[in-house]
Amino acid sequence: YNIGVADMIVFAGAHAIVTCPGGPRLQPYISRTDITTPAPDDLLPDVKAHSADISAPFQAKGFDEVGLAALLG
Repeated sequence: YNIGVADMIVFAGAHAIVTCPGGPRLQPYISRTDITTPAPDDLLPDVKAHSADISAPFQAKGFDEVGLAALLG
């Protein structure tokens, strides 16, 4: 079926959400392209950093404190 790792991750996430009681039905979009190069270093803050240092990069990407807590939770 020519399904890559990226497609399997999206499908597994959609399946997990639907499996939860009351979870919404999602339409996963398949046909992502797997990449072979690693992501650049230092895109995420250090996990042991102060909360202000952690929230600043995410606020620059549009996350507020509530969204960041949901993402990290």
